[in-house]
Amino acid sequence: DFRFLPSDPVMSLATPEQEQEFARFQEAEAKAYEAFGGKEAEKRLNAETRQWAVGLTEEQINKLPSLIHGLVGRSRYGKDFQAPMQLPKLRDYYANHAAAQDADWLPTYRAWIDAMKARMVQQKAMPLVMVMRDRTKPAPIQVHDRGLYSAPVGDPLEPDLPEALGGLPEDLPRNRLGLARWIVSEANPLTARVLVNRLWQEIFGKGIVKTPEDFGLQGAAPSHPELLDHLAANYRTHWDTKAILREIVTSATYRQSSAVSPRLAEIDPENRLLSRGPRFRLPAMLIRDQALAASGLVNRAMFGPPVYPYQPPGLWEDISFAQFEYPQSTGKDLYRRSLYSFFRRTLAPPNMFDNANRQACSVKISRTNTPLQALTLLNDPVFVEAARALALRAIDHDPQAKPRAVIGRMIELLLLREADEREMTVLEAAYERERLHFEKNGKDAAEYLGIGEIPVPDGVDPIHLAALASVGQTIMNLDEAMTKE
Repeated sequence: DFRFLPSDPVMSLATPEQEQEFARFQEAEAKAYEAFGGKEAEKRLNAETRQWAVGLTEEQINKLPSLIHGLVGRSRYGKDFQAPMQLPKLRDYYANHAAAQDADWLPTYRAWIDAMKARMVQQKAMPLVMVMRDRTKPAPIQVHDRGLYSAPVGDPLEPDLPEALGGLPEDLPRNRLGLARWIVSEANPLTARVLVNRLWQEIFGKGIVKTPEDFGLQGAAPSHPELLDHLAANYRTHWDTKAILREIVTSATYRQSSAVSPRLAEIDPENRLLSRGPRFRLPAMLIRDQALAASGLVNRAMFGPPVYPYQPPGLWEDISFAQFEYPQSTGKDLYRRSLYSFFRRTLAPPNMFDNANRQACSVKISRTNTPLQALTLLNDPVFVEAARALALRAIDHDPQAKPRAVIGRMIELLLLREADEREMTVLEAAYERERLHFEKNGKDAAEYLGIGEIPVPDGVDPIHLAALASVGQTIMNLDEAMTKE
């Protein structure tokens, strides 16, 4: 029953005070449900809801919200609801919009729903953690002939490490705890090498071993084995990630120019010899974070629950058979770093177009220059709003500045350099073109500036701001703004 806490493998970490409060909400919900009439009343209302859906005309159905439209269709054609929340959603719509508002059951029904929602809010505030435990009697494990489950070979196996890895020390238990202790022990050199290689990949675009998912015989050999040994040995002495990152980014190797000469392009096209500094397309989540940071919108708060940034409406409903609605965040939560964005396994945030499909573990990001990236940067509300905030930040730097100076300030904030004369000529012309358009089409300017939550400050010319925001989006779409170099 969705109204109660889940059982194993989930464990509640609620405090005694939270548990007492939750019990009070459960009791209030149970009383409200009983006052409504319990299961018999719920069953009657469900039947009444289905009867209402069957009796609707096509014209009435077409006027329904899209989510309810699909649920009505299932009722009309006698199909079962595919998720436990579908019928309650349809029933709630019927009670609030179609049933007679003087029906004698309506007040008690609404009281029950309100009590249920209050209990669910309290339940959501109680932290949960997934747990695992060893079986009392471990299942027998055997080698199978060619992997065929019905063809076991030899005696059952006992938990241990392969001999090629040295085996598990005698003083360690033969379970997950023993394996965890071995993973970070001095007897295992692999952990530090894998982690250091992962950090190198984050900074240079490719690891010293360019197959981070495979350090075995079928993986690639390290391009600089002595360097990998050195970094891994240092890391194992203190497990200090910040110190290793500092050592890498302050090295002469990292601080090289990323410029490529024709000779280097011929000798070292993939930069495996580290003949130049790194240059690669940023992942989508960092492009978003960079736009928020440059515009001054970014919320740098750490830890806490995930947030729900802008997303086109209806995506969750479509992939969950109307079981889930996307609870878009508001205020500062909209601008938290992408690390805190909520990911559904079946549907990542749509602006994370290079995200792994999550059907299998992935330890490297696929580089992409898909046209969807330009489409996202030009239309996603977070980038439209960030461009407006970038323009406001540049205006605040010098409220009396001419458009040319404001545009130059936006380039400095986003690209961390001064604009050259050719760039300024192009962007000034773009500003004038957009300003003339918005002057002739004031409604377009109002709609453009209305995207997102941040308001237009008093005293700022909306036509001027809309034109500057459009130029800001142009700068955000430059290859230089999407590339680490």
